[in-house]
Amino acid sequence: AEKDGLHGALAFPVTVGGEFLGVFEFFSTVIAAPDEELISALNVAGAELGQLLKRRRTELALEEQLKRFAIFADNVD
Repeated sequence: AEKDGLHGALAFPVTVGGEFLGVFEFFSTVIAAPDEELISALNVAGAELGQLLKRRRTELALEEQLKRFAIFADNVD
């Protein structure tokens, strides 16, 4: 980090229902004081992203179940 001139970092978790899904990390060459409003907004964004990921996982699982059911229904005589 020092070699590349990085002086600041910000990270926020992506969560859903207490489950940790990942983290976004940002680095900067600028030195800045913590911004509480930004931190709060990013925490909300992390929770929203977590909901989005959970919803997408559910959609994919449903699509897979529907494909299996279609195969089953096509083979029932």
